[in-house]
Amino acid sequence: MEHAFGAGAYWTRGRIKVQIQEIEGQALAIFQAIGDLNIRFSYETSAKMNFASVSDQRFLLGLKKRRISGDPDARLLSICSVLGMPDDLMVQYRKELPFAQHVHFGFEFGSEHSTFKAYLEFFDVVDSRIGSLGTRAERQLVHRGFKWKPNSNEPANVTSYWWFPHLSREGIERQLDELLKGREGEKIQEVAMRLLSKAYQRTAPQNLFLLEVCEEQNDRRSFDLNFYRAVLCMGDVAEVYAAAVSLHGHSTARGMEFLSQVARERFGHFAGGFDRVGQSFITFYYGLSHYEPLG
Repeated sequence: MEHAFGAGAYWTRGRIKVQIQEIEGQALAIFQAIGDLNIRFSYETSAKMNFASVSDQRFLLGLKKRRISGDPDARLLSICSVLGMPDDLMVQYRKELPFAQHVHFGFEFGSEHSTFKAYLEFFDVVDSRIGSLGTRAERQLVHRGFKWKPNSNEPANVTSYWWFPHLSREGIERQLDELLKGREGEKIQEVAMRLLSKAYQRTAPQNLFLLEVCEEQNDRRSFDLNFYRAVLCMGDVAEVYAAAVSLHGHSTARGMEFLSQVARERFGHFAGGFDRVGQSFITFYYGLSHYEPLG
């Protein structure tokens, strides 16, 4: 099945083609902008829960900057402009863009105002630089996120993602405890530990990447755990997903109904902690797929 986005036509398989048929409005603008680059890109969805709602109208597109023809930085800045990135964010994005090896664009639906996101990823260079340091390496900045709501008076935000390299099992658990302590984060940590217990049966702790997530302009404090190398699907973590839904006061039955639709999808990331106003949240990332240019 083919889909045309701007100048680029793409093929895909399975569940993702249904997702694309449902995308419209602001979300479609991101696909059109990335489609114009006419290169391979990834597509990942997620479900985020807090005490107010459970939202699964969220996605992230990712691509390698070196695959972009012409002047990659100029073309990416043009995309940010088309998507309405505020001027103050654009200044910092432009400054850090030359150092990124991968870029990502995200969307999160909101009943009043949806959120656009642009990420810069520096992981490849950081990983190669610290390879010889082993466990002596300090935390490293591997992502910067720029987030805004078009046509809204709400302030934009810049998010920093810090990687703790080569952590042991004890190191992962110690860092989670440090990140969540003093904020009634014990229940979130319990959910994370249940996922880690499953992952440890599939891969070494050093293959599970832990990031600290923070924003200087507010009190956000959270983490992101990458589980891709554990090779789990959403069905493998069904009871943990149900616990996370219940933790935030939502219907477990409804959560399991949703999970039954995505049970075969690859489980990717688990994020959790406290948002900009101090409210707890949990996010499951899943369903990584790719688009390929046809010509």
